[in-house]
Amino acid sequence: MHTGETDGWNHPRPAQWHRPVFGLLLLAVAVNLSSAALNLGPEPSCSVALEGAPWTLAVISLGVGLARRLPLQNIVFASFGLLLASTALELLTAQTGVPFGLRRATAGGGCFGMPWFAPFIWAALTLSARGLARLMLKPFRQTRFYGLWVLGVAGALISSAWLAVVPVAAAGNWWEFHVPATALNWHGMPLLAQPAIAVAALLQLAFVTPWLLNKKPVRQPLDLHPLAVWVCLLGWLLARQAIAGMRGPMLPTVTLLTASVFATFWGIRTRQSVSSRQADWQATVTESD
Repeated sequence: MHTGETDGWNHPRPAQWHRPVFGLLLLAVAVNLSSAALNLGPEPSCSVALEGAPWTLAVISLGVGLARRLPLQNIVFASFGLLLASTALELLTAQTGVPFGLRRATAGGGCFGMPWFAPFIWAALTLSARGLARLMLKPFRQTRFYGLWVLGVAGALISSAWLAVVPVAAAGNWWEFHVPATALNWHGMPLLAQPAIAVAALLQLAFVTPWLLNKKPVRQPLDLHPLAVWVCLLGWLLARQAIAGMRGPMLPTVTLLTASVFATFWGIRTRQSVSSRQADWQATVTESD
C-alpha cells in the first residue's frame, strides 16, 4: 500500500524507510551536541562512537534516499566504492602524510592511524554535495556542460565543507596533525592540503557519478533530501564550533551554509519559473492552433 511518502518514486520500499533513518540522524546529532554541551566526558570508546554516528547515519540516510529512484546495486557499489577509496586516502595520509599532511588519530579512536569514521566523512560530504549541486543547477540541466558544472560545484562544496570539519576535529580530538609549527595551517591542517582535498573530491565524484545516473529517467518528486542532510551536518558542525568557543571558523561555516541554502532554492524556483513559462507558451500555441 502506497502512502504520500512513497507515491511517485521508482522504489516505494526505501521511501518507507527514508524518514525514520533521517530521524535517527537527527537523534545522533542531538545526542552528540548534548554530550559536547554538557561536557559529560564519556569513555574514549563511547566518545568515538558519538563522534562517528552522525557521519555514518548520514551516509545510510543518503543511500536510502537515493534508493528511492535508483537500483539498489547502484547504491551499494557507489557507497562501498566511496568508502574504499576514502579509506585508502586516509590510510595513505596517516602513514605517509600524502596528500593531506601527516595526520593521525588520537589514542582510543584510531584504526591503522586514522579515525574509523573518516571515510564516512568523505562519503557523506560527497553524496550530499552532489545532490545539492544538482538542485542548484536545475535551470541548466539541458545545457551542454551540465555534468561538468555539477562536478565542479560539488567539488567546491566538499572542499569548503572540510574547512568546517577540521576545527571540530581539532576540538574533539578526532586526530592531530604533525606538521612544522611554522607552516601555515587551519587549525592544524596545512593550507596546502586544501588543493589536495579539492582534487580528491573531484576524483571521487568522477568515480561515483556513473553509478548515480538513472539510465531510465522518469518524472519523480523533487528530492530535497540532500539539502536536509547538508544543513543537518553543517548545522551540527556550526553548533560544535560555538560550543568550543571557536568564533573564527564560525563565519566561513555560516557563510557556506547560508550560500548553499540560498543557491539551492534559487535553482529550484528558477527551474519552476522556466517550466511554468514553457507550459504557458505551449498552452498559447495550442489555443492558436
